[in-house]
Amino acid sequence: MFIVTFCTGNICRSPMAEYLMRHELHRRGVSDDTIRLASAGTLRLDSRPIDPQCRTLLAKDGIDASTHRSTPLTPDIAEHADLFLCFEERHIERLTMDAPAASRKTFLITDFANICDMLRDRGDLPKATPEESLSTIRMNAPLLRPMLPEPEEIDDPYQLDPEDYERAHAMIKQSVNSIVSALVA
Repeated sequence: MFIVTFCTGNICRSPMAEYLMRHELHRRGVSDDTIRLASAGTLRLDSRPIDPQCRTLLAKDGIDASTHRSTPLTPDIAEHADLFLCFEERHIERLTMDAPAASRKTFLITDFANICDMLRDRGDLPKATPEESLSTIRMNAPLLRPMLPEPEEIDDPYQLDPEDYERAHAMIKQSVNSIVSALVA
């Protein structure tokens, strides 16, 4: 399985989500071969490091993100991803414009987390492989959306106050925990 987190510059939100998810998966004993992770952005910011405030927040979680370098979306990433997790509706629009086939596998991260929570709470997730769980989640998404809270966008904290970075980090971390719990129950 290949999960891609996708934002604007690939230096704040999407790398935070990628590194938090990898950390949580490793904590649960899931290898990089079972669930591959990557992040990308809409901008062509090749090889920029993660934002220093994001790196500091991740370090507090025990995560070293110093090797991260920004990556723009490529056709290869778009073709091979099984799931795209975005942070704003405009990311979904841009992604599906650049890669129309991605539309059925693209979600706001908070929306996907809400779907995961509802399925897990109802006991509707199979005790299965991450791929089978992902399939169940995607299949049930249209049916569950009317019963879910409105998904929240996670604002870009880039060059804003520390509180904005902390808010984005907390929202991403909560979403990641919900998603990982559903995929690797």
